[in-house]
Amino acid sequence: AAIGGDQAAAILVSGLSDPDLAVVVAAANGLEPNPPAWAADSILDQLQSPHQDTAVREVLALAAGRLPVPRSITVLRSLTAGNPGLAKHARLALARLGEPESRNLVLHKLGDANPLVRYETLRDLLYLGDSRLGSYATKLVDDRAQAVNVGPERAPRWRRVCDQAIDTAVALLGVRPPFAVGEPRIYSDQEIAQFKMLVR
Repeated sequence: AAIGGDQAAAILVSGLSDPDLAVVVAAANGLEPNPPAWAADSILDQLQSPHQDTAVREVLALAAGRLPVPRSITVLRSLTAGNPGLAKHARLALARLGEPESRNLVLHKLGDANPLVRYETLRDLLYLGDSRLGSYATKLVDDRAQAVNVGPERAPRWRRVCDQAIDTAVALLGVRPPFAVGEPRIYSDQEIAQFKMLVR
């Protein structure tokens, strides 16, 4: 019989304490999209543990952002100083939980001089999952700065900030443009114009 629901989650939670790092990584990645509320303390204990792998803790920070309990905020706030990668994930999780300062820090990065930062921040808005943030994505639909190469090294194909802006806006606003969306698509000028008509 297939394993699902709480039984599957219990296996993943127990995997966080496994001596094999590969098992721990798989468990953290499995829990992050939909961590069960009953597992909050186990997840937060592992997130707090300085003995846990940093990359695992980064994933667990994102899981904590999906657990709206007071302890999540306390633990995440304690991680906003120190390791830069872990601090970034903790702030993103706090932003998802609605902490104004962290949310403002995320939104401020949409105006960063580095196009890769703007691109990645648009992806971060997907994690925040708040439809009210869709309008921030639409403001970057004319940003043609190259950000991420989705082609081979010898023949690069650059996704631009505007390409991710469309993907993020579509997901958050629930609009349906008359063309296929999603990575690794690079939208034509005509498609961008169509999208702008859709959200104006």
